[in-house]
Amino acid sequence: MWSRLEAQQFGARVRQLRTQSDLTQEQLAQLVGLTQNHVQLLEAGRNSSKADGPASNPRMTTVYRIADAFGLTPHDLLPAGSATPEE
Repeated sequence: MWSRLEAQQFGARVRQLRTQSDLTQEQLAQLVGLTQNHVQLLEAGRNSSKADGPASNPRMTTVYRIADAFGLTPHDLLPAGSATPEE
């Protein structure tokens, strides 16, 4: 599982790529088969809407889909030195 910092770093990377690609959260969600709320939570590094909720821990399939949407490898999205999220 990721730490809160790792989850936030992953979310910041996704947000950076999404905004550089001129995509809304809704558009990215449609591309990767998620809900807009799920993208919003991933970008915030959280697993729930609570500000102090647990860190996000996306499935590998989600990481692969997001990476593919940006033409990257999953490794390009992961925070440096982080553990791989749960499958």
